Amino acid sequence: MVEKFVEFENQGQKIRGMVHLPNSAEEKYPGVILLHGFTGNRYEPFFMFVRFSRYLAKKGIASLRFDFRGSGESEGTFEEMTVSNEISDAEKAIEFFTNMKEIDEKRIALVGLSMGGLVSACTSGRNPEKIKAVALWSAVGDMKELVSKTMKEDFGIDDILETPDRIPHGGVYLGSSFFKDLENVNGFNEIKRFEGNVLICHCKGDPVVPYEHALKYKEVLKDKAILIPFEGEEHTFGRVEMLEKLFETTGNFLLENLK
Repeated sequence: MVEKFVEFENQGQKIRGMVHLPNSAEEKYPGVILLHGFTGNRYEPFFMFVRFSRYLAKKGIASLRFDFRGSGESEGTFEEMTVSNEISDAEKAIEFFTNMKEIDEKRIALVGLSMGGLVSACTSGRNPEKIKAVALWSAVGDMKELVSKTMKEDFGIDDILETPDRIPHGGVYLGSSFFKDLENVNGFNEIKRFEGNVLICHCKGDPVVPYEHALKYKEVLKDKAILIPFEGEEHTFGRVEMLEKLFETTGNFLLENLK
């Protein structure tokens, strides 16, 4: 297995990540791009992205995991982050990854966790010719709905378009552009344009992104989607047996759909 640090740019800012390549004899590998969640990074909890990339490499699948601008080690500030900017980063990642000589541009999949699942849904819907399969892990479908509820409960804000220029969220600030941008993105609507198969993995008791989001994705995708429910109240599949099931299920799905 080869693991190497990479950089590429979007809108003049550097995006930093890691590429994992198998040691198999294939001339070109199928490739998977991993998209992290809100305030996440290219490692994610329990190093799940690192572990999954290494898992895939052993199966003969290459992968790219990177930090969105404003997150992790990439340039930009989190206050500037919007879902549309992350979709733009994902599109640049596809361009960078498929231009690598080791990667088969016709066998590319996206795997997105939480808000990264929303980004995956929108990116695949906008670029159906470039993506062959998608896996959604605890994926957000309607971010505006989730955020509106939080803003009302935590800050007494009834209309997210009236959010101040910036608002604290834990140890970071969210800019008003994040909230305004949510009018432009909806995973349920956008993934309808995607023509490939989709795997949906979600815990029934997810305390962050309700399981109803998974059910709605399955509803709009119909026979194009496989829904795998997980028992428990985890958002990031935070138990060993859950991660093992998640990796095996997703790995088998990708092997089947990236032939």
